Amino acid sequence: MAAGGGKFVVVAAFLLAVTAARAQADIGVYSDSLSPRWRDSSWGRVVRDLDDVDRAHDGRAAIGVSYTGGWSAFELRSQKAVDVSKLSALRFFVHGGAFGGQRIEVRCGLDSGRYVSRTVLPVAGEWSEVTIPLADLGPRRRIDYILWFSLMADPQQRFYVDEVALVSNLNAESRGSGSNPVQLLRVDSGAERGRISPGIYGMNFADEDVARDLRIPVRRWGGNATTRYNWQKDVSNSGHDWFFENIPYQDGAAPQLPHGSTTDQFVEQDRRTGAATLLTVPMIGWTAKSRSRLCGFGVTKYGKQSRVDPWSTTCGDGVAADGQLGSLHLRLPKRHCIELAGAQCLRKQAKRRLGLGHKRYADDVLRREAGGTQHAVQKIRCR
Repeated sequence: MAAGGGKFVVVAAFLLAVTAARAQADIGVYSDSLSPRWRDSSWGRVVRDLDDVDRAHDGRAAIGVSYTGGWSAFELRSQKAVDVSKLSALRFFVHGGAFGGQRIEVRCGLDSGRYVSRTVLPVAGEWSEVTIPLADLGPRRRIDYILWFSLMADPQQRFYVDEVALVSNLNAESRGSGSNPVQLLRVDSGAERGRISPGIYGMNFADEDVARDLRIPVRRWGGNATTRYNWQKDVSNSGHDWFFENIPYQDGAAPQLPHGSTTDQFVEQDRRTGAATLLTVPMIGWTAKSRSRLCGFGVTKYGKQSRVDPWSTTCGDGVAADGQLGSLHLRLPKRHCIELAGAQCLRKQAKRRLGLGHKRYADDVLRREAGGTQHAVQKIRCR
């Protein structure tokens, strides 16, 4: 009995040691302060406070982050790549501040390798736990950055991040803690079922080989640039996404427009592969007037601005140098834009041009955006 008891004690001690080793494998990134191996490497128009004492999930302080412009990131970078092959997830807590609803993509990975990501929408007035599994990084996984990227072109209100760690084990208590506990999903295979419409499956701008191999039912011509697309001249305007610049399709020798335009070729490909076409028709009131690479807020005309295109420094972002929208965005773009006709007229023209009336699904999406406000004029300004 004594010998057996001794073995039990040894085994129990071994298990406790293993458990302790696993716990010690967790790597803290931020808890009240940034771990010494990590540094702030943020970029773009982001304001951050790594010692924000207004809100903390646990302890004294959290990280406060706000974006004063789009496509920016709060980034933490390790001085050397971190081996996370025995760790299971990135875990942190996020608070939406007074407003919530910020659109953020969180990424964790290696500059020269893979990364994992998740879109996060913080909740106003609440802390939520977020976990991102690391398995997709591969068996010999390493990381050297964690970033919170703004998915919006416009500024976003302040949110908070706390208790950032790379963890080896997510137990049930951890997964269910916080204001958003685990929600169970139950699937009843015996319940009444209906046929799923093939019209809900598709891809955006899939190339012909992919569309044919996957036999996709619907292919979409859509996104920000298509909202400002001029199908008669085969040109779009980048809007606030990129310095309000006219960007022609098929740069160089243009076809006999509107014949052979990019949208013509798009629909012709769909007919070859048997896919239905989901086509955006611009309805916001203005569209690009010329195939020339003009921009809406030229520095020569409007003066110094908050930012300029690094590859075309004569094109500004339409924001005054002091950061205020000012009067720049209240000027209608008649010099380089053309005003669109009514919705019904445009719809009929596009359907007649592309022959879209016979499809099984809706073949055109009428994009409508609010107009008349300072922000809306700034957002849709075409040249």
